[in-house]
Amino acid sequence: KADWQLHIVGNGSQQEKVILQKAAETANVADRITWCGYKEGTDLVHEYKEASAFVLPTREDCFGLVLLEALYAGTPIVASSYADGSYDIVENGVNGLIEDPYQAKDFAAAIDRVLESEVYSAEAGKTDTSKFLFCNVAKGYCDAIEYATAHR
Repeated sequence: KADWQLHIVGNGSQQEKVILQKAAETANVADRITWCGYKEGTDLVHEYKEASAFVLPTREDCFGLVLLEALYAGTPIVASSYADGSYDIVENGVNGLIEDPYQAKDFAAAIDRVLESEVYSAEAGKTDTSKFLFCNVAKGYCDAIEYATAHR
């Protein structure tokens, strides 16, 4: 079994944390989990940069800014197919993978593939992030409004 450590960053509800802790204890992996709590600024950037992969198994987030943060840090991503932002940020098979988190074995295999291959990490560091700059996002928004207005 490979040596690994899971860092969970952020503040979910206390109920969510209790459920995750119990599941970790049942699976005998509780000692491999670090509960980091809320982080921002350089502390958060440090977590992204130290991570071998960023995993977002959400079943409901539309566009997780955390995906952009991981991308900017050059961290390969394993993202949920239910996070629409995944399709804008992750080049599936290049800088990460997109999988259905309800298919636990496939999702776990995607994490393994990203962790086992240095290609994802190298490509994540090269990803062109310019389309996410505020000026480019604002231009795209304005273009969409102009298009919609012209085609009413």
